[in-house]
Amino acid sequence: IIALKVARHYCSAHRKECTFVYVWCLGAVFDRLEKRLRKGRNQLLTLLEKTERLLSVCEECLNRLPTMREEDREPDFFTEVKPYADVNHRLLDEWTEEIRMLIRNERPKYIHLHQIESLNESMKQFIVQSFYPKTGKKRFILSINSATYTLRTVLDELRSKGGEQG
Repeated sequence: IIALKVARHYCSAHRKECTFVYVWCLGAVFDRLEKRLRKGRNQLLTLLEKTERLLSVCEECLNRLPTMREEDREPDFFTEVKPYADVNHRLLDEWTEEIRMLIRNERPKYIHLHQIESLNESMKQFIVQSFYPKTGKKRFILSINSATYTLRTVLDELRSKGGEQG
């Protein structure tokens, strides 16, 4: 499919008004649109996967604290805590940025920016706290439950968006 557009412009090279004919191949335009849609779907899948990964991090942290209390030892910060925290903090920051963009663009009904900011801060704390046996259990569990609730809400929203597109 080809589209033509005739336009008149002032041409500085000829110092007069010239007629230009623009020819577009609509097939190429549709191909570019399809690539953008596929890229959007792939981004949605990666965001979905990241959300599921963060949920599993919550579960790992919840299971780690009792184990560390049973062992009753202080972990080595540079060999145990820091590598784990760095990887998951990086994942959390990437996820937070992607969710911010989703909130700005899609305006989901049950997800708000302040929830995401709070989740980011609390997860960064309890990821590290889960290694230390002296961590207060009640506040720690409440933080994880809050993060899990927000992540499940995001997961539900992403799955409903995926269902609408796919």
